[in-house]
Amino acid sequence: TAYENESPTNLSGIINYILEKVVIQHHYRGICAAISKTCKQTNETLATRIAMLKNKPQEFYGVRPEWKSPSNWAAAVLELGTISRAEIPSEQLQIILSTSRAIYNSVDYEQNKDREWGQSDVKPPNVLSADDFLPIFIFVLVNSDMTHHGTVHDFLWQLSDPEQLTGEGGYYLTVFSSAINLITNLDMDNPATVANARLIDDIIK
Repeated sequence: TAYENESPTNLSGIINYILEKVVIQHHYRGICAAISKTCKQTNETLATRIAMLKNKPQEFYGVRPEWKSPSNWAAAVLELGTISRAEIPSEQLQIILSTSRAIYNSVDYEQNKDREWGQSDVKPPNVLSADDFLPIFIFVLVNSDMTHHGTVHDFLWQLSDPEQLTGEGGYYLTVFSSAINLITNLDMDNPATVANARLIDDIIK
């Protein structure tokens, strides 16, 4: 996976990475067990709701036609599904970043592959906006093999190095949180309503 090939390059990042490996990874199971106790209901709610959303098409999440992926964002879905194999915050955060990059890479390849950029009579490549990115990320989250979403969420926010959350890491962790919060707050008490809903907006409380 991507996180196995990337490591911090600045001194504070290296020191934090070593501390995570020595302290957090050694106690990973105990830490996760403690966090899971506090978010048991969240984990159960998310697992149930995600199972109900699994077969929904990209359009349901608000993915616009021009961004629809022929591969159903397979690379990003696969990447996010590896997050349970990472046992320290920096590696889990790296997987979220790698998942986000996989989405952009899919856009570059699938959406823009037929464009001959650089010619004056050809339109420039499409650029994915933040508003368009979130629905895609939610689709990827729902369709990945990731489990214990609430535990991962709290593990990252409580134990990540603050320096890693000041830039790109913090931005995409916030996107991850937004996806978790949206799914948690959907009105999904009536399975028939969910099954018949054409757009995720139809079941937002």
